[in-house]
Amino acid sequence: MNTPLEPSPVPAPPPGPNPSDPKPIQPTEPTPQPPMPEPTDPTPAPPPPVVVPVA
Repeated sequence: MNTPLEPSPVPAPPPGPNPSDPKPIQPTEPTPQPPMPEPTDPTPAPPPPVVVPVA
């Protein structure tokens, strides 16, 4: 195959501080977690029934 770039034995590594590392190191987010509500209320409570007196 004729390529304009010089023949390289190995493909170019992805941009990163340590491409040889199997998993990227994320000090800010070690594990992606979904946005959860308040820790006190894991499940959103339904609104209280509004009783409207019919005149």
